[in-house]
Amino acid sequence: MREIRNEKRMDEYCKKYKIQSHFTDFKKLKKKLVEYKKGEIIELYGGKPDKLFFLVSGMVRFTCTAYNFEEYFFFDAINSGLFGEVEYIMNIPLITQSEVLEDSECIVIPIKENKELLDNDLIFQKFLGYVLAQKYNNLRNMYMNVETTSLKQRLAQWLYDTRNSSETLPNLNVLAKYLRCSYRHMLREVKFFCEIGCLERLNQKGKYRVKDYSILEKYIGTYKSTQ
Repeated sequence: MREIRNEKRMDEYCKKYKIQSHFTDFKKLKKKLVEYKKGEIIELYGGKPDKLFFLVSGMVRFTCTAYNFEEYFFFDAINSGLFGEVEYIMNIPLITQSEVLEDSECIVIPIKENKELLDNDLIFQKFLGYVLAQKYNNLRNMYMNVETTSLKQRLAQWLYDTRNSSETLPNLNVLAKYLRCSYRHMLREVKFFCEIGCLERLNQKGKYRVKDYSILEKYIGTYKSTQ
């Protein structure tokens, strides 16, 4: 982690993502622009929350840990969004672990130093409600898609949605947990997409990448109609 002391750069990110609009007086908040390198952990599961942060560049993976200490893929975040809001509102230990997948920059807002301002900022509190409602709706859609669409369609949609972040698939065990299926079922569908020329297997064991995104459109049409 490295603090970037560059006010102009922070201002550019704030304007790009309209971050100031979520606060009554953003200038009064103590904040900093921070760079995280690939492989760094931003927050550890179960730790004490100490910050809210906006991801303004790069990609971060969020995972959850079950009671048996098995780690489950939650989602990959790319280039925008507020994180840490659940822990801030509920005053609970961190419910996810965040790992940097590619060099990233975040605008970090320390909670303790800004608590009074944040707690009494009606514009920010309204924004928090929107963030939580949006994430709840995304989870609802994910659950409904598991119930109403095939794995082939869900995998095609996931590949299509992540086309701007990484062409390489994550570990298939991790992806299977995210799409809520067995590893064997996931392997069958990956093999199918390889056979039709959409995916290709890399020399690294268990690694695949997207070869042709245009083929996916045939398999996400029905999926989209269920939204």
